[in-house]
Amino acid sequence: MAIKDILEGLGVRVPSQRYGVEYTLYRPTEPLTSEVAVTPPLPGAPPPLVSCLMVTRGDRFAIRYALACYRNQTHRRKELVVIVDRTSADYVESLLRSAGIDSARVYAAGDGQTLGDLRNLAVERARGDILIQWDDDDLFDPMRIKACVDLLHQLPAAAVLQARLLLWWPARQMAAISGRRFWEGTIAVWRAHAPTYPSLGRGEDTPGVQQIAHSRQIALVDAPLLYVYAITQANTWHAEHFGGLFAASEAIIAGEDYRALIELLAARLPIAAYERDALPAI
Repeated sequence: MAIKDILEGLGVRVPSQRYGVEYTLYRPTEPLTSEVAVTPPLPGAPPPLVSCLMVTRGDRFAIRYALACYRNQTHRRKELVVIVDRTSADYVESLLRSAGIDSARVYAAGDGQTLGDLRNLAVERARGDILIQWDDDDLFDPMRIKACVDLLHQLPAAAVLQARLLLWWPARQMAAISGRRFWEGTIAVWRAHAPTYPSLGRGEDTPGVQQIAHSRQIALVDAPLLYVYAITQANTWHAEHFGGLFAASEAIIAGEDYRALIELLAARLPIAAYERDALPAI
């Protein structure tokens, strides 16, 4: 069976320029603390400025691929806010120059700050109307920003999150269509509703998203190929955690189907080069 047929059987469409996404408007169980107005763009007005927030140690090979995905986004009015360790700031600046990205601003973080602290710093430094998490070791389809922006303009939603994504373990030559949940790292949110993250070294985005979900409407998008969650030695979590994600997935893709999937995705993402550079299995 062709990989497109396999994906179609799982309800997964390959993104394109005319790509529309399916979504569910999730209503919180608690009373809304404030309504989110639908704000369609005014005729002739520029598109909203989107701030892509990247927290990075700057020493990971994968960051160059996240930068390539940022550069290739179809939504052009955007900025990249990079929070990086002081010792790696110059290196990240050089990567941005090499990638031809002139819409980025780099901030060197002080010592002793947690991942939650750094995410809050990125929110503070952002100038955009919409904030979107841009993890430094994942891959993003060129339509990711546009899909999120379109939904935030169309719906009374504070944020957009993905219900499913593509789990990718290059060193083990397998991928999976994830189980359905709030995938916190995929968040795109109106600045006025951006969460405050707790001062945690990992798992900080879960209470951040829960903060919104308890009191605001959220659009849950079912478009797994918009976001490729890469598993490498540099991830915050350990191998057992990712093994659990694969065990809970809707379908695991391996063998010849895996190779066909990589070939399919390579038409839109720098996934083939990333795979060649991938770290050993963990």
